[in-house]
Amino acid sequence: MASVITLAPIAAQLARSVALSDLLPRTAVEDALQDIAQESGDGAPELPQALRPFLAHFRVVVQAAVQLLGAPAFASLSRVHEEVQDEYMPGGPPQSPIYDSFAVQFVLGAVPQGIGSETPYSVLARLLARDPTRARLQSMAQALADARFELYRVTAAGGNDAELEPVRGGDALSVRLTGPFLREGDLGLMRVLRFEDALFIADSPYLLKASEEEWREHLARVVAQQRRPTEAPAPHKASKLSSKDQARRRQKDKARARRDEPEEIVKRYLQFGLSERYWFDYVMDGYAGERNGIVFLAGVPDRVDLLPHSAEYEPAPDGRLSPVAAFRTALLHAAQRVGLVDFALQELKRLGDFEDAKAGEPTRNELPLVAAYATFGLRAEDGTSLLTRFAGALPTASLHPDVRSFIASLTNGWFSAVRVERVHLDRGLDVFDLFREQSLHISERMATRQLGVGDLVMGWFCKAPDGTLTFEGALAHLPSVAAGALLPLVELLRRAMPPLADAPAWKLAAADLPLPLIAGIMQVRADPPLPTLANSSGDPLELVSGYYRVVDQARVSAALLLEFRQSGDGSYDFVDEGGTCLARLELAGSTLRVEVNSRKRLRAIQKQLEGLLGEAIERRLEAHEDVEQAVRGRRSRRQTGKSGSTERPVALPPEVAAQLNEVVLAKLRSALDQAIPQFKGKTLRQLASSTTDRPDAVSWLREQERILRGNPQLAGLDMRPLWHELSLPYQGLETDPPL
Repeated sequence: MASVITLAPIAAQLARSVALSDLLPRTAVEDALQDIAQESGDGAPELPQALRPFLAHFRVVVQAAVQLLGAPAFASLSRVHEEVQDEYMPGGPPQSPIYDSFAVQFVLGAVPQGIGSETPYSVLARLLARDPTRARLQSMAQALADARFELYRVTAAGGNDAELEPVRGGDALSVRLTGPFLREGDLGLMRVLRFEDALFIADSPYLLKASEEEWREHLARVVAQQRRPTEAPAPHKASKLSSKDQARRRQKDKARARRDEPEEIVKRYLQFGLSERYWFDYVMDGYAGERNGIVFLAGVPDRVDLLPHSAEYEPAPDGRLSPVAAFRTALLHAAQRVGLVDFALQELKRLGDFEDAKAGEPTRNELPLVAAYATFGLRAEDGTSLLTRFAGALPTASLHPDVRSFIASLTNGWFSAVRVERVHLDRGLDVFDLFREQSLHISERMATRQLGVGDLVMGWFCKAPDGTLTFEGALAHLPSVAAGALLPLVELLRRAMPPLADAPAWKLAAADLPLPLIAGIMQVRADPPLPTLANSSGDPLELVSGYYRVVDQARVSAALLLEFRQSGDGSYDFVDEGGTCLARLELAGSTLRVEVNSRKRLRAIQKQLEGLLGEAIERRLEAHEDVEQAVRGRRSRRQTGKSGSTERPVALPPEVAAQLNEVVLAKLRSALDQAIPQFKGKTLRQLASSTTDRPDAVSWLREQERILRGNPQLAGLDMRPLWHELSLPYQGLETDPPL
């Protein structure tokens, strides 16, 4: 049977087959308001009351429009929606730079269908126009149908309110935001919706790195490309056209002329793009980082050489820096020119007394923080830093808004040292401020792939007007394995600080902390601590041997054979119920030797042996070796060159390496069900199955991979099976972007 093709507008088709009460129940808005109130009471940020009616109507209309995708008339649009989901995987950073909200809004309002070029939003607006009692919903549907990107500069922002200036001209706007995602100075593509007598931004905007002028030039190129050449209208013979036909023809000519006006071309372009995938491809290719989940885009769509993820991308020359980077470069040059960096280095050397020490010179780990101290922390006699003097010498109007924002957030922040408590990969860090003794959240992206739980980080922290904390950038870092060695110095410095309640005095004192902390890091680097060495019982690791004189050799031989596990080399193993070897016993002539790895285990095996053998043995001497001292001695010989040989890892045959990898992987797999004290006794499986604790499982797996890569014989081990077994997407070290 042939398919029936209906040429009527989609709204007319659905008006006969869809009941509004099914799409939009009478209680839909009230139900949405209750949901919003419930969300605000579940620990989420409180949504201002003035925003709730708008958001409730917005959600109801979006949900109804999504239902329309199931109508036969929108079958092809539904396929577009599925293809977008598969191809671009919307979800926002770190999953994708495409927001879920953008993908949904574009499909529902910017991909026209049918002879009437209709969208689910425009159809819904026409259906609602039939019912005056639903005027607010109809107004929302029409606003969404007409919504498009527009270029705005943020002139003021705070919480859920912002002031916008249209880049293409027009009056300034006061808008309400569903989240605190804008800052003063931001330039972005935003969709502004009118609801009753107010303006709102419901969805996350896309912030732009290109300048206003670059975007104006881009839009001018779009107009030039899309505008059709003007042609003289063909003469119409009046005798062949009725007056009605002539009027209709004049209307078409006027409509065509209107569509060719630059403003109309730009509006169509900003709403629909040049194709269904146009704006999606620009976001994917132009992605240039994010701020608290709000995406930055580089370049403009028709300059693919400026889009970082385009195949034709050409990196900008070194001299072309962002406004903040250019300001910081000029600030550092000023510090070097007046000798502040050299002075800071001299003070560091004096403070650490490194003339005869092994600490050497500061490395790339410490030098950026030395430079930051010279510009932000070092104070003149009048109490000013180079930053305040340098910025004060420039006219405020000459400072880029991003630079003003950077200075303000740095002034609101402070210097400190923090310990990483939890890593939210590609999102941020939960840390403990060791000097303020406070738990904080740092909004960072790149740092999450470079830091691990327990690491110490020292540097300045910027505080935005909305309270968001970020790293300033010039940081010193101490891995967790060495962090404990610096904590006594941190505690000593903390006790000398003014009370935290006196914020100005505390921040001034904190600005003097970088040099003593850097000196401490250099000392730790010169004499790095060994990790705490312990056996499987948690006892301090110590190689201990106990000796017995054998009085009755026959009795001793028989008892060893019965009570202990015989090894292939003729020795015996004392094994616990879990299969762990606690001691090794060796009978040689009239001597019985017992080898253990702690004094506590020696006492246990001595008690068992003497109870079992009685007068058949006599206890003699004991010998022990301090493992830590042995390792330090070996390290010292290696550093001073006294060892006669150069140690190199033994290259394993491929089949042996494969077997070793299998053994190590099996050992790691067995740890998935073991309680981990660091995570309050939870197992890896429990962590991975909990939304709250999942970042800890990710951190543990990444740290194991770092450890394995430190061993050349295990560097090629593939840990993906462990991620798969925990039902986690692989986020190991191979997913990190190149430095």
